[in-house]
Amino acid sequence: EAIGWYDPFIEDATLGVTVQADRLQHWLGMGAQLTESAEALIARSVPTVLEQYKAKVRAQATKACAKRRASRQKAEG
Repeated sequence: EAIGWYDPFIEDATLGVTVQADRLQHWLGMGAQLTESAEALIARSVPTVLEQYKAKVRAQATKACAKRRASRQKAEG
């Protein structure tokens, strides 16, 4: 499924990238992961979606860390 396009020959970087934000959110929600290049392009086109995605990833990492810490404390004590 194509959710956008990139034209490197358009001089204005924001006009050279188009992404369907709703489809991007769908695929990120399904577990798709961004390459560094894709992340940079998406940051130009739909930065709010990228910020939401990164916040969600950080929250999941924090939750996992807290869970591991709690299980370690339970095992020690």
